[in-house]
Amino acid sequence: MSENIVIGDVRPRIQAVGDGILSTFIFPFAIFKETDLEVYLDDARQLSGYSVSGAGQTEGGSVIFDVPPPANTVVTLRRYLTIERMSDFAEGGAFHAAVINQELDYLVALSQQNADEIVRSVTLDPTDGDVGLVLPLKEQRAHACLVFDEEGAPVVGPNVEDIAQAQANAGIATQAAAAAQVSASSAAVNLASTEMARDLTLSARDQAVAAAQNTFSVFKYTASGGETTLSGPDDRGKTLIYTPGVVLVDMNGALWEEGTDYVAADGTSLSGFAALADGDVITIRAFGSFSITTEMDALVAEGASQIANVQAEGIIQTASMQTYAQQMADIVNNTYSGAFFEMDGNGDVMATLSPIYSETYELDINGDIQPL
Repeated sequence: MSENIVIGDVRPRIQAVGDGILSTFIFPFAIFKETDLEVYLDDARQLSGYSVSGAGQTEGGSVIFDVPPPANTVVTLRRYLTIERMSDFAEGGAFHAAVINQELDYLVALSQQNADEIVRSVTLDPTDGDVGLVLPLKEQRAHACLVFDEEGAPVVGPNVEDIAQAQANAGIATQAAAAAQVSASSAAVNLASTEMARDLTLSARDQAVAAAQNTFSVFKYTASGGETTLSGPDDRGKTLIYTPGVVLVDMNGALWEEGTDYVAADGTSLSGFAALADGDVITIRAFGSFSITTEMDALVAEGASQIANVQAEGIIQTASMQTYAQQMADIVNNTYSGAFFEMDGNGDVMATLSPIYSETYELDINGDIQPL
């Protein structure tokens, strides 16, 4: 090792990309001995197949591979020192400049090593306020996403299974909505074809509803001991709300049986269980209810509006298919349960509470419009 090595202001890490021809790669930082240099090809550390030159030189050195790294391979060279003291000074003994210089060089190199690792880690901005960045326990964060609460601290978020299921449900709903639009657009102009388009549209709506009903919210409560009722905000600040009869509850991973282990009746609290012990974790999975949205109704109406005048066999009654589709949506939503329908002066289908005209229609048990 050179006695006048200087640890300059050079980052102790460098990367290059191989071209399949070049076998020599230069590093610009000093190393004390050859084993201080770590060599990686992509993410695999290399323990052989190369030689190192330039140990003890201020300007650095080079790595020579026995076989040139393949093209597009990332070559990473970094100085990595063992944290240790290399010498000791005896009381009243000789104090050699070369020895103290080596010790100081080693300390500076260790500081550069730590600085490089800090730069590559998650840190707060210098202008940011203080906040604890301690991760949740590994049992809590396993297979889960990491999110930040209102204070900016890391907390456990949804698990990967929940996210994958939600994405799958969204895809099903999107496909169902597209199928509904295609079905409505391709309906024929006669009454039979119109009823078929209506059935396909409502079937697609049902698929979207069924897909959306598979989504659910997850609430987690960590007990402090003695609780016999759970309600309000959970560990992540989410207020408990559920639809009775469609919840799954477990304690520390063991599934509870509703009515035997707990009672979930009012939609906002859980009760009827034995007092919890300190540290018990209760997980409540609440399946969400789903109501047909205005956007879906508009999709049905848009598809139906593309179907022009409907001709009923025997008589011609021109009706607005947009109004007809909206009536069908209202029927699905139980808005006109048990109502009658009639044709107004414009030939549009209108709801009425009783049959008062000779051209009045009502819905049969299949949901079809039939003359009285």
